[in-house]
Amino acid sequence: ASHSAMEPRVAVAQPTQAGGLNMWVGSQDVFYQRDVICRRLGISEEKVKVQGCRVGGAFGGKTIATVELEAAVLA
Repeated sequence: ASHSAMEPRVAVAQPTQAGGLNMWVGSQDVFYQRDVICRRLGISEEKVKVQGCRVGGAFGGKTIATVELEAAVLA
């Protein structure tokens, strides 16, 4: 509990007409988020644009790509 995020985890993904994704994430490492999404969904890095929204504190709790991957799959 001492390392939990101070706000809920959330991500938004928008599919593009070129078969990629635009994403908005509350993350400490947008490159890791992008790499996980590309690897898991088989999308090239050039087609995934990740915007980091650096708000709140996570204290290391936002370094994994759980909600970001879920948003990408749903999109």
